[in-house]
Amino acid sequence: MVSSALQHVTPHHPDPRHPTNLSNTRKLLMLFTLSFVAWNANYMAAAHLTAFPEIAHDYHVSIAAAANTVGVGILGLGTGALLWNPISQSIGRRTAMLLGWGLQFPCTFWIAFAKSYNSFCAGIFFCGFGGSVSQTVPAAIIADTFSPRHRGAAIALWSLFLLIGPLSAPIVGAAVMTAKEWKWLDYVLIMISGLSAILLVFLVPETMYIEAGASSGNRNVGAPTLTQGGSSIEEMDDAKDKAISEENEVGRVRTATPDQEKNFAPGRLGMAYKPWEEPKRFLWSAAQPILQMRYMTITIPSIWYSVVFAWSVGMTVVMPRTLPQPPWHFTTIKVGLCYFAGIIGGVIGKFAGGFFADGTVNYFVKRNGGGRTPEYRLWAALPQLVMVALGLLLFGLGFDHKKHWSMIVIGGMAPYYFANSALSGILQTYIVECHVEKAVHSVALFNFLKCIFAFAAPFFIPEWAFPNFEKAYVTQACVSTGSGLLILLALLFFGKKIRSAQNMPSFG
Repeated sequence: MVSSALQHVTPHHPDPRHPTNLSNTRKLLMLFTLSFVAWNANYMAAAHLTAFPEIAHDYHVSIAAAANTVGVGILGLGTGALLWNPISQSIGRRTAMLLGWGLQFPCTFWIAFAKSYNSFCAGIFFCGFGGSVSQTVPAAIIADTFSPRHRGAAIALWSLFLLIGPLSAPIVGAAVMTAKEWKWLDYVLIMISGLSAILLVFLVPETMYIEAGASSGNRNVGAPTLTQGGSSIEEMDDAKDKAISEENEVGRVRTATPDQEKNFAPGRLGMAYKPWEEPKRFLWSAAQPILQMRYMTITIPSIWYSVVFAWSVGMTVVMPRTLPQPPWHFTTIKVGLCYFAGIIGGVIGKFAGGFFADGTVNYFVKRNGGGRTPEYRLWAALPQLVMVALGLLLFGLGFDHKKHWSMIVIGGMAPYYFANSALSGILQTYIVECHVEKAVHSVALFNFLKCIFAFAAPFFIPEWAFPNFEKAYVTQACVSTGSGLLILLALLFFGKKIRSAQNMPSFG
């Protein structure tokens, strides 16, 4: 899909070093590397799902404490991104990726050779913190490099690898533990992370382009023009978000005019400013995602989706602790294979949800004579509430009444991950459209809240569910669908007024 799309002419820029002028081969290799590294980071958080009893035995803790390590890894993934975004905006994309992975890779050795449970958890947290660079910075690299026509396909591939990372971990883990002892999960993680480091060093170039004659805060972020002055790096990234939206709307790429080419002076790649010389500027940039919390149309749907996502993390933690018990008696490899249901549901949901949401928006645009508003997209989220309720109810009732595994895995997990994946795309796009100029920061807030809620899930969901699965999952279904319906209807009918009252710029 991406390869065929790149056969078209790339955006023209007179400077041959500009990232949009990279060869198609280099772009594809870079995209594969960014996607693989993103998969690697999320894989790490779930790498020990199939080894809870062994971890509990070796570190002399309860199985519940062993399961909590999943949440610790997710916490690292969520908090680290708040640091890597401003680093990538100041000293460069490639440098941020290498610094993040320079922390992640050594921490895999820390995890593998930890002598105590506390040390093991600390290693997992910092491994996630370093690996979180792959959760946000690649989106900026892709935006720097790919034209709007191809950017959507590139982002879809990268985000797909983010999705399947934690779900593929128990599959790999089950295979490893069938042949080796559980510590080999960590040795495999070392090898995968080492490969990621090599690929990053050799296949991901610097893509932050600074225009000639610009101040330290100026740069071209997508080549809509050849010279831009008087703006900070943060303002330029915000301008890029707006330009990307406008380019996607008209379906074309803005290129240099003949007069601009005639007066062109080549720019440079790399550092925009030195954070240690301008600490206030750096801290202000780092605070932007948190400041986005003041906008109701961004914060409320982000919190609601975070709850939905937390239930999915609960599913992944509950299954390996329950399916080996009567009446299922699943082996480790069988438990691992169950996660294919989540992968299939999530992949289908990602693409089906995207096409359905785009079709829904187009329908309302045509019906209303061409006018466009971000709230149109939320109509596509309403049917997902049915899948959310269905998945949670079948999952919980299947365990509680000891039904056949297919009811739990195929009937429960698969549709829930379908809805979870579809809602992720729909709601992230909605919050981006609500405040296009701050899209990067809105998405960073979305991911931060998601990871905070997901961090808490392993600490309470299993102990809540085990005494009474039916009660726990009926409650989850009621909370998710009830609050979701109220929030979506409120945004559909009052979202535009709320955005207007809070002076939020958006197209439509």
